[in-house]
Order: sequence, then C-alpha cells, then structure tokens
Amino acid sequence: MTNSLIPVHRTPGAVIYTRVSTGEQDKNGTSPETQLEACRAKAITLGVPIAAEYHDGGVSGSLLARAGMQAALADIQTGRADTLICANISRYSRDVEHQQAIKKAVKSAGGRLVFCDMDFDDTPEGDLAFGIMGGFAQYEKALIKDRTMRGKRKRAEEGQQPQRNTPAYGYLIITNAQVECGLYPAEMRGRYIIVEEKAEIVRDLFTRYAAGLGGFAPLAQLLNTRRIPAAQGGLWHPICVAIILRNPVYKGQPAYGRTSRTLGEAGPNDRNQFTGTPLLRPRAIQKAGELPVLLTAPPIVSDELWNAVQVRLAKNQKVLVGNPRQARMLTGRVECPCGHRATIVGSRSSKAYQCFAERQGRFLRGISVCQNATYALPRTEQSVITSLLDAAARPEALAAAA
Repeated sequence: MTNSLIPVHRTPGAVIYTRVSTGEQDKNGTSPETQLEACRAKAITLGVPIAAEYHDGGVSGSLLARAGMQAALADIQTGRADTLICANISRYSRDVEHQQAIKKAVKSAGGRLVFCDMDFDDTPEGDLAFGIMGGFAQYEKALIKDRTMRGKRKRAEEGQQPQRNTPAYGYLIITNAQVECGLYPAEMRGRYIIVEEKAEIVRDLFTRYAAGLGGFAPLAQLLNTRRIPAAQGGLWHPICVAIILRNPVYKGQPAYGRTSRTLGEAGPNDRNQFTGTPLLRPRAIQKAGELPVLLTAPPIVSDELWNAVQVRLAKNQKVLVGNPRQARMLTGRVECPCGHRATIVGSRSSKAYQCFAERQGRFLRGISVCQNATYALPRTEQSVITSLLDAAARPEALAAAA
C-alpha cells in the first residue's frame, strides 16, 4: 500500500475483489460466486474492461494477511487499472480503520472505489455516507461475534466443548460431523475421549519432567529422536512440551473461555511489542469480566503427578527464566560466523550467544550443525562497549566512517 511519486500510465480498467471470512464459507457457500457475478455486471454497467479478479477466501485479519486485496491495490497503484470493484462494503472490509486505509490508498493512486449495491460520491456528503455505512458494517460484525460467542458459551454450560477443531494432544473431541455419520451417539457431541497411543506419550512427558529427567527442550528432542510426530505433524518444539505440561485438561479439568480474541481486526499499525513485526491476527488475551466455564474430561494423569509437575514448573520458572521484556544491548544484532543469527542461551546467571541453527539442531534433532563455540554474553557486550569507547576517543575515525 505504498504510494509512488512517479507518474504512471493509467489504464481505464477494473480489478474485482471478493472475500469471505471463513474457510467453511469459501469451501461450501455460494457467496464468492454471487459477489463475482455482481461485480462483473457492475463493470459492464460502468463500461470498463476487467483487468483482474482477486479473492480472499477464509481470511479475516490484518490487511497484510489479505493477499487478494494487496494484489488489487498493487494493480491500482501501478496503473494496470483505475477502478476497484467490491460487491458491498461488508465484503470490502468490516473494520473502519481498514476501510479508510484502503480508500486512501486507492484515492492517492488516482483510482476510484466502486460498490455494486450503492454509490458514494467524491464529496463531503459521500465521505460521510461511506463512514456511516462502514460503521454499520463493523457494528454488524460485532453483533455476529457476540451471538456466536453466546451460542458457544451456552453449549459449554451444557457440558460440551465448543472448540473442537484442535483438541489437546492425546484427546479427541466429538464433532457434529462424527455424530451425523453415526460414529458416536448424539449425547457424545462435544465430549472428550482419550486417544490412548498419544496419551501414553503425555504420561511419559509428565513422569519425566516430575522426576527431573529433562526440561522442555530435552523432552522435545527426545520425542523428535524417537520420530514421534507433533500434534500438527512435523517436529516437537520446547513450547509444545510446555503447553502440555501446563494444560489442566490432562487432570480432567478442561475449560471454555479462558482467553478471548481482541475486538476487531489487527490494525495496520498494530505490531509485536518485542519484534516490531506487523500483526496478522488479533492476539489471544485473558478474558476479563466473565469466568471460564469448567468442563470435564477423562484424566490422562493423576492429580498427584499433575501437582508434582506444577511445583517443578514454578520452581524452574523462578530459578531459570529471566524477564521476557528485558532486551539485551546486542539483541538481534549478533551474527554467527556461519552466517546465521545468534540467540541468547543459558540461565539467568550464565548467558551466552549461540548460533541459532546450532541451537535448533541440538534441541530439535539432537545433531550439531555448526562447530562455532558459544560466546559469553558479558564478555561479548564488554568488548563492543570497549570498541565504541575507543572510537569515541578518535573523532577522526567516526568522521571517516560517516
């Protein structure tokens, strides 16, 4: 969505944009076809040829996550077309901030924005109408979300787990499709059942951690060495082990509503507080004002084993983990001689820089991929400070570098 100051030859043509917000709509619904038909008819009415057609299926998040819209804007900005056609303002975007950002990008490039169901004049009155209808679209989205969440909470209060697509590792949550196919009775809808093969892996993780036989990374490495696929396939990562060991579902106490998505979509200026990278999705945050609904599940580990693991987790958190918000002087600026970036390793009292490829190789696969040694953090930082002080003492060196 960057604007070019270089004049471009603009072709009088249209790019059509269609969107649905869920993968299920995109797969089974008729909405994309209906939108496309209406947009093509609008292009004929306007008397402009269609330069391209773009679709975002199952996308509801940051503008950066909407590849179709980004491509449509690129065509407007490079002069391939001068008109962006959408079926209606809800398919264009249901976020007021996004609506204005897209409109500004199109207008700045000398293009125009057209909807199939209504017209907005390029006047103060037209801008006001656009803002009002955009606000209604955002309001409608909030209503849909509210109704959906209320329905899910009602099912949870009836004992069903509404979130069924990604059950905790070692469990299966009975879905509507499985009930309708006759695989399970209706009263099992939304209930947990144990997948014994995976449950044995969970019990082994809890037992080993409680006995002090390994932390997150060594346990992940052990599973990868045994060629046991993770929940979504592929390799185990230390965070996957940490999530399992902290999840109360394994002692038979799942819940619904522990976290909630932030309202609205990730805005163009929303960034990760640590890395500064743009957010593609709203982050999960602790839900306030409404207690989670406690459910039941067949336990995989005993209460005694669960409690033993939680005690060790709390102890290790206090002893080994530093402040995640603390940024070191050279964070993100150290590179290994092999070309990979270096990351900080070690406990709170003894930290060092190590090749990231080596760390990943050792922790995830148990193999060494880089022969370079680790570099003690205090000594590395002190050497940089010394070099900076030496340079500051020689102004001519700084002038030459500038």
